[in-house]
Amino acid sequence: LYYMASGPLFAVLKSLAYEDLAARSLRLIPLLAGLGQIELCHRIMRLVFPRRPDLQSLGIVIGGLLPMNLYISQYAGNEAPAGFLSALTILLLFSMMGSRNTLWRAAVLTGAVWGLALLTKATAILLAAPVMLVLLVVNAREDDRRAGMKRLFIGAAILFGAAFLISGWYYLRNWLELGRPFIGGWDTARGISWWQDPGYRTPGHFLTFGQALWYPV
Repeated sequence: LYYMASGPLFAVLKSLAYEDLAARSLRLIPLLAGLGQIELCHRIMRLVFPRRPDLQSLGIVIGGLLPMNLYISQYAGNEAPAGFLSALTILLLFSMMGSRNTLWRAAVLTGAVWGLALLTKATAILLAAPVMLVLLVVNAREDDRRAGMKRLFIGAAILFGAAFLISGWYYLRNWLELGRPFIGGWDTARGISWWQDPGYRTPGHFLTFGQALWYPV
């Protein structure tokens, strides 16, 4: 989604002989996404801690100073937009937990935003577990168990259906063209050779340090 949105702007600026400006324009969406994540952090903290302005302020400070967010928001790429859309999905999930009357409308909106996140980066699929958990919590409030299960099924169908309508075509295309729906940046099928050492995946990685000092890039 990031490349689809940035491509036309880049093409127009480049056609006008503003090549340097065109290259810089690719950073615009990640920058706005990084700023948006700080705002979403504030809104989520207000929902979770409505009577604690001190914790809300602390959340803004932490969200605004996350090193990775500061880093990726300065470069062209889909990481920051995916983070923004994933955070917006989480905000909408919290909103669903506080509302009962507009559950179906909220499910459509949440599914659509989640679909955009999936269209930006495949790692947004990890939100599937929190999505189901929120739906279980929302529908567990029903006094009638059968009615609660029905609402759960319908809500999940609407939410996941909306996400599939937005992003499903991309993963179906991957499946048809590449043989599987999810292709990671590390996949050998892409023909990219990674030189980085894997970081912090085994106990030994946590017990040793200093390799970057002895063998810098």
